[in-house]
Amino acid sequence: MEDLKRLLQEDLPHVSESKDYRRLFDQALELLHRTLADTLDVDDHEVAILLLDKSNTLRFFRPQYLERSGKIPLTYTKSFVTKVLQDCKPRIENRFASTPHLSFFEGLDKDSAKAGVIQKMMCIPLTTTRGHVFGALQIGRKGESPQDAGPDWSQQDLLQVVKSLAGVVDGLADLIRKSGI
Repeated sequence: MEDLKRLLQEDLPHVSESKDYRRLFDQALELLHRTLADTLDVDDHEVAILLLDKSNTLRFFRPQYLERSGKIPLTYTKSFVTKVLQDCKPRIENRFASTPHLSFFEGLDKDSAKAGVIQKMMCIPLTTTRGHVFGALQIGRKGESPQDAGPDWSQQDLLQVVKSLAGVVDGLADLIRKSGI
């Protein structure tokens, strides 16, 4: 997260044009995406970054193959991520495949050799220090069975992500606002 903090603290104040905000936005999301995957020892396709757009609808921004896959209305009650955002509390579900959820997006990576069913899910709302919700992170573990997917998510895993976000959420929210998302 240090690279992301540096980018937000050093580069963001010097940006003035919308195309530069968008370039910085893409860099910031890539750094966040890669850092989460490396830190939690999951594959890139197991980390999702969803952001609220101007119409209060969630859009995938990572992984890239989901960017044009559709939107999730915040009012949709059968989505794990919308429940997390409505409660504004992070959640872990280590039996995710057997719980009712919006599974449409899981099937979009069929061409990948590592495509599979999300067995375990950790979801963290992206919230500024002032309490403004602007998106969510979803980190899953995929596999044919819960055992194949790897270890269960723990409260320690969740706290690790939440703590690492502490220094970047306000800068990230500011960058998103300025880039017109």
